[in-house]
Amino acid sequence: MDSLGTPKAELVLCNQDLLEIIASHVDSSSQFAFRMVSARWWRAMPAGKTRSTVRPSIDSFNYLRWANETGWWWTACTAERMAITGRLGVLKWARAHGCPWDKRTCSAASMGGYLDVLQWARAHGCPWDRSETCEGAALGGHLELLQWVHANWNAWILDRCVTWIIGKCAPWSTWDCRLCENAAHGGHLSTLQWARAQGCPWDEQTCALAALGGHLDVLQWARVQGCPWDEQTCSLAALSGHLDVLQWARARGCPWDKDTCACAARGGNLDVLVWAHSHGCPWNEHTCSSAAMYGNIGVLQWVRAHGCPWDKWTRANAEQEGHNDVLEWARANGCPPY
Repeated sequence: MDSLGTPKAELVLCNQDLLEIIASHVDSSSQFAFRMVSARWWRAMPAGKTRSTVRPSIDSFNYLRWANETGWWWTACTAERMAITGRLGVLKWARAHGCPWDKRTCSAASMGGYLDVLQWARAHGCPWDRSETCEGAALGGHLELLQWVHANWNAWILDRCVTWIIGKCAPWSTWDCRLCENAAHGGHLSTLQWARAQGCPWDEQTCALAALGGHLDVLQWARVQGCPWDEQTCSLAALSGHLDVLQWARARGCPWDKDTCACAARGGNLDVLVWAHSHGCPWNEHTCSSAAMYGNIGVLQWVRAHGCPWDKWTRANAEQEGHNDVLEWARANGCPPY
């Protein structure tokens, strides 16, 4: 094989067509190095790969050192990537060499479950958004990290929380509800139980997001503990195709409405839609338009065969989203024009 210094190799590597073929096979972790060879090589990178990044190689000290020495500019996104993957050693090195960070670093460490990264970042002055940090921990089910964040509130936050707990005001009610919602959505029952034990409120969204995630055990516990629910519990269970959750909720009196069928159609969950319709769930034109928007022609054909109404939005949605098979079928079967 010719070395890069031979005339034949130079001829190949200066040929723009060949460079573009080579560039199309360069993985994301090597794109930055590829571009740095020359302007010709930079231009060879295909459309859609025009933004330089070293994020996929943040675990390589040598790569980062080389990129930094060749003039690559640090961004807070680099620190965020290091945090969410738990690369504490690399993050320390990057910070020592001028890499900026922001509140997303702490949120990323929290979502990834890396308590050591979060503790180091906070000890070295990294800003954080406490609500986002806790929400990330709850969504990931990282109870130990959530407990650490809770224990490290500053005095002002603690005072506000105490005031809320004794019933004088509720300044953090929105954030607290999101904490329970995220724990429920992620199926992290122990995290949800801990949050409730700390006085975090919940609302109908907790049950709805447990249903969306298909976490029947979380939904069951929440209901036993008095968590309210509404039509969204059925709608989101239908959207994500969790028929067992929908059946359990309906057997215990959870309300539903026309959105349940529309959501089942959107998700392409025909089994859910068939069951819901056979058990008296109402539907309307949105069921057809939702099926059309997401290209679920089998669902659309079934609901039309069973008398579901439609309107111009069925054709409009199919056309807008590029589902030509749906559009042609709807047009051929008398769907009103847009």
